[in-house]
Amino acid sequence: MKEGHCLACREVGHNARDCTKYKARTPTTIRQVAPDPVPTTPAPAAAEPAKPTSKAEIIAHIRSLLQNAGDNVAEEVLMELDNTDF
Repeated sequence: MKEGHCLACREVGHNARDCTKYKARTPTTIRQVAPDPVPTTPAPAAAEPAKPTSKAEIIAHIRSLLQNAGDNVAEEVLMELDNTDF
């Protein structure tokens, strides 16, 4: 590395901060730039209801699911429960 040479234009006799060639190439004003858009977080999905914890809550929850599902689904679930081995 040469002593006392400019790192911008590589000429001897001045430093990069005093380089007139480098300053002529670079703009001295700061351009206004639009900020990056803020990423939007998706809206949270409907909160799931609290899971039943007691035996009575579980039974009530299963009954409400079967009532809302219809007759055919309820019968199929009960048949499947009879066929499975717990």
